Amino acid sequence: MGQRHQAFLIARVRPHGAPAGHPGNRRCIAAIHHQWCYGSLPLNATRRFIDLIRQPLNAAALLSEVRNLDGKYGAFGNREPTIPDIPCPYTTSLFATAWSTNLETGEQGEYYSSGFCYLDAPMGCWDGDNNDGITIIDVTDPYNPKYCFMVADGPVLDAPGYLVQYYEDVLGSTDDIGEEPSSNAHLQYLRNCMRPLRNVPLIPSSRLQEAWPYERFSDPPASRDQGVAGNVPPSESGASDSHTLTARKAVETGCIDDLVQLSRLPDGAQHVKDAIGGFIPYPDNAMDLLEEVLRETHRKHPNFVDLSGIQLSREQILRVLSGWDAEVNWLDVSNNASTVVDDIVTILAAAPRTRVLNLIGCSSVEDAPLLSLVRDYPPELKTLEGILHPALLDDNISEPGMKTRPSALTIVDVGKHKWDSEPSFSSLALFTPAQVVQSLTDLLPMYGLDKKDSYRPNYPIRGITEPAALQGCARGLDDPWGTRTVANVPLSTRWVPATRREDGDGESVPRIADAYQGEAYHLKGFLECMAQEGRPLPTAAAVDRLEGLLDVKDEGGHAMFPFLSDLSLDRLENN
Repeated sequence: MGQRHQAFLIARVRPHGAPAGHPGNRRCIAAIHHQWCYGSLPLNATRRFIDLIRQPLNAAALLSEVRNLDGKYGAFGNREPTIPDIPCPYTTSLFATAWSTNLETGEQGEYYSSGFCYLDAPMGCWDGDNNDGITIIDVTDPYNPKYCFMVADGPVLDAPGYLVQYYEDVLGSTDDIGEEPSSNAHLQYLRNCMRPLRNVPLIPSSRLQEAWPYERFSDPPASRDQGVAGNVPPSESGASDSHTLTARKAVETGCIDDLVQLSRLPDGAQHVKDAIGGFIPYPDNAMDLLEEVLRETHRKHPNFVDLSGIQLSREQILRVLSGWDAEVNWLDVSNNASTVVDDIVTILAAAPRTRVLNLIGCSSVEDAPLLSLVRDYPPELKTLEGILHPALLDDNISEPGMKTRPSALTIVDVGKHKWDSEPSFSSLALFTPAQVVQSLTDLLPMYGLDKKDSYRPNYPIRGITEPAALQGCARGLDDPWGTRTVANVPLSTRWVPATRREDGDGESVPRIADAYQGEAYHLKGFLECMAQEGRPLPTAAAVDRLEGLLDVKDEGGHAMFPFLSDLSLDRLENN
């Protein structure tokens, strides 16, 4: 039962054994299954995902994961070494959230919550149990993604081409809309769903063939409403770009002067930055060049220090931070083999306002020492909303005790639903009070939609909605949820993190009281405690908005979100 749809991400990745200058081939890096996804739903999910990956910090993390795949895995099929089932956990989580959750309203729809499951990235695009087609998005350049839909073994389809499979009149002009208000409203809704994808290029069939060489693909038919044929992107210039070649040659020969000259040409700084990762280790006599390049490439986002792929020592990183003109909120040292766990506290102390630290692809940052550091929670980590590293990004947990991932903050859903009576737990290894206030502000309106009808389609699904709310950073008061910066992959379980007991039959069951004992706080009391710990607090306006949500009452005048004065087992598990 269902209307099953699979969605895939592809990106250009250099296969194992290919030379360093190889441009790479498209391959699948993430895949999910959705049980009920058809009509306008894949369009809305695609739009939500594209909105997310166009945010600079999300794009940087995605690219860190893609770069970390370069040269490591064999091409599609069974060629060793085989790519992992979930090779890009951050990007996969971002993808799954876009397909399963919407915590804001707008022209493309209302609040939305639905289940999903992860699929294996090495699978074929038609290997899933499918009723309603597939979606494919090319994230090689997350600022300029490409997409397509396909149904059965048909050609590449754009948004109107997919929707017309369900609504024959969707391509007509506004003059063709029926007279009934409901008909007008529905067609307008469908056109609102198509509009955000109008200028997103389609993926050429040749790129799909790279990703799945044993399948057959064909380009779209003649132009419809959108000029589909003209929406196919031009071929990529890749390594033939003269600036790229010049920068690479200068790195190979160690000619710093050539790089300095190139960096002063239009767009030259970005080409130099992309190339200087070839220095291993990074030379001290090129630090002035690096600082000049960073100033040029960071004009739009001065609070984001992007050192990704550059093999800097701890001392060199500290030099960059000491000379940075703006407050550092996001620090990206991903794909740097020189960085180790012992560097983290020193680096954060030099940039004490850092909110997110990207360590993806840092091969010398080992899992166990990093988890130990996070568990110890030194003061330098208390400004962080997240550390991006594989040890803290894997939420594919099926049994209690499988992971030693720390849990510093947990949202517990103990609500009783007819189809689901077990509590769920969504936890973060690192957090700030501003982040907690933001997450609850995003989450509570969905819980207050309709308590009388828990079967309402957009009722929050336990274990799906809470992690989606927790994954983002604190935002400005008027910044939408759909363009949030994502700093975490929350751990979602059906048992208390790091706690378990056996019932009479020997079955593992959650035990809330074992883990959550102590004093209960109202919002202001919680924030006072956080201030004493030295954590950055939310703005007064953000607190006021959350307090307004907490004070909402139902039709009978009862509090929708009553305060629990104690955390007893009876109160939480048997209420």
